[in-house]
Amino acid sequence: MAETKWKHSGVRVVHANELDVNTAQTPGMNRAAAITHARAGAEKLWAGTVVIHPKAKTGAHHHGPVESVIYVVSGRARMRWGDKLEFIAEAGPGDFIYVPPYVPHQEINASDTEPLSCVLCRSGQEPVVVNLDIPVVEKPEEVHWVDNIHPAPKSDGPSKPIISRPREVSHMPLLGRAAMLLSFDIAADAIAEHDDWHTHEHLPERLSIPGFIRGTRWVSLRGQPRYFVMYEVAHLTTLTSEAYLQRLNNPTPWTSKIMTHYRGMRRGFCSVTASFGLGVGHVGLLVRFKAASRGRSPSCARGSFGRFFPSSRRRPVSRSVHLLEGAPTPQMTNEQRIRGADAGVDCMPER
Repeated sequence: MAETKWKHSGVRVVHANELDVNTAQTPGMNRAAAITHARAGAEKLWAGTVVIHPKAKTGAHHHGPVESVIYVVSGRARMRWGDKLEFIAEAGPGDFIYVPPYVPHQEINASDTEPLSCVLCRSGQEPVVVNLDIPVVEKPEEVHWVDNIHPAPKSDGPSKPIISRPREVSHMPLLGRAAMLLSFDIAADAIAEHDDWHTHEHLPERLSIPGFIRGTRWVSLRGQPRYFVMYEVAHLTTLTSEAYLQRLNNPTPWTSKIMTHYRGMRRGFCSVTASFGLGVGHVGLLVRFKAASRGRSPSCARGSFGRFFPSSRRRPVSRSVHLLEGAPTPQMTNEQRIRGADAGVDCMPER
């Protein structure tokens, strides 16, 4: 009998209609993941597509030990590099761009009117960015270039390096200081339409709101509720911002239709007390608990959590672990009125 060990661990083909748009989206660009650990089992590289809107630029930075390759599908890319960004080159459709480790550089959409469409590959699952204090020739003052490697600039001051020392990489897997957690079921006859809506309208809409950084949707392996969704946001105030409330109180027709199929929605806000590890992973475990004593400082909680869950580098089964603390229950909105009152984060089901 022929050997079949490669049947489920051999070549993977991710078709164009299977790209994962359930990844962080940002105004000024659209992206989709193709080759990741979750989708293809990749361990040492990441590949996906990115469409950068006209005028988008990054600041000066390098990617530490990570190598990157950009293939230009359409549009025109301009690259500046060097200790003073003194060197320049442009690339058009069919061209490849190679960015070696530790090279200071700046990426620019060279067109003021046309989007730049690229395929991006990098030598690792996690984005690595070291922002540099180099005066840029072309300042990113209109539309920032943001993709899976280049994070959105912070609104509360100058951007800081994700890595403080180039050869000692340390990540906080959650991308913001707060999160919104949702768990719910969907009426059985509406699951397919819900997933279509959530992937192609709802997630992109939510992640176009300032302060929303990443959204992920998880499906239960067994039992109920079927869905768990987490939005990583810059601050708790993002979740009470005028921009977010405007969306909640003015749902689209498709959203209004889907909301009627929600069952048992639990929705709550949380602050991120601690976050350790190297990535998101593709299987999660949600554990709800109450502290034995209140009034402990966040630093004390982080220290205890860190000792209980040491570096995930030593625990290959665990990609990352996070400690989140519930915040006050959000106010009622029109979306909630359509689907019925939501339970708070304290009512999240135990796993």
